[in-house]
Amino acid sequence: MSRDKELFDYQYELLLKEVDHLQSAIREYDKILFTIKGWSITVFAAFVAFMAREGEPVYLAVAGLAVILFWMVDAIYKSFQERFLSRYEDLETFLRNDFPSVVNDRQMTIQVPDLRGSASGSEKQLRDAALEAARLWQTFLLYSAMLIMLFFVWVIERVT
Repeated sequence: MSRDKELFDYQYELLLKEVDHLQSAIREYDKILFTIKGWSITVFAAFVAFMAREGEPVYLAVAGLAVILFWMVDAIYKSFQERFLSRYEDLETFLRNDFPSVVNDRQMTIQVPDLRGSASGSEKQLRDAALEAARLWQTFLLYSAMLIMLFFVWVIERVT
């Protein structure tokens, strides 16, 4: 019985470490996403300023391209983060719902559900996940607003 308890404690400790690792990874992706958004705004503002100073609309085209590229990079990293979030939610659900019954039934081995599906996928699944992340309102709002502002700056430039 003591050996079973040691095994149980070891498995439980591993589960808690994985939860901690997932939380850490999610926080890291938040930092990366914040940095990407910051750089996209900086590059956007710089090209608009160059266009205002030089009067060359080519800077607006470059700014639009930069915004789209940053949007794609943001979406890719957000889709990576979504995988960690999905695995974290699956593991949290297991610990909240299934784990108490494991302890109450005195079943000393933890049967962890197979969660590999939330962390892997085909190229098409990865691309679809990135496109889905690009349509999230937080991401869509920022980058579409920058593109709309570029359009209005271009219209104003053409009129004057």
